[in-house]
Amino acid sequence: MKRRRFLSHVIKSASATVCSQFLPPPFALLFFHKAVRQKFLPTIPRAPSSRLTLDDPTLSLGSVLKCQEANSRILKAISERDVRAALFVCGMRVDEADGAKLITAWDQAGHLICNHSYSHKFYGEQTSYADFAVDFLKNEKVIAPYRNRTALFRYPFLKEGDTAEKRDRFRALLKERGYRVGHVTIDASDWYVSQRFVDRLGKHPKLPSRPIAIT
Repeated sequence: MKRRRFLSHVIKSASATVCSQFLPPPFALLFFHKAVRQKFLPTIPRAPSSRLTLDDPTLSLGSVLKCQEANSRILKAISERDVRAALFVCGMRVDEADGAKLITAWDQAGHLICNHSYSHKFYGEQTSYADFAVDFLKNEKVIAPYRNRTALFRYPFLKEGDTAEKRDRFRALLKERGYRVGHVTIDASDWYVSQRFVDRLGKHPKLPSRPIAIT
């Protein structure tokens, strides 16, 4: 048996060495056993990348700018840059006919529709595991109809629980439902910029609300 395995390894190694001279790496990687690929073919470097995610689409902006217009502007800006985003939906903000239209626009544009809980509860001392789990499951029904519904969950306030037991129980529920966590690695503080914009328009409603190019 050892001799057979040895001969098999020699044949695979020789084939990889010869064929890799004629096939570009992306194609050569498809033809050989994983161990052979790792040994004989160079690693193809991956360019640095980032992912765009947005939380809490809402029908109530609290400004002179209407949600339909704001939503259209965001989708247009993303489309012009050929970016695919993940939209983390909090059900209570869109759980009506106009909200469904808003989410449908994102879905039809090819963006991922993800779970951000129904009521945006803070998973701390005041919220039990049972209440948080029910709220999470309730939001599944809100995002279920969409073609690009994706099993990603983002914790409200990024809070995973105030005890290890609550944290672990909800992690187990996510695993059971096939979810992964939609982590945040870059905080753009867009909520703060948005609030400054809303406050400004509230005080001066006649100011232009069109985007300003930054050079």
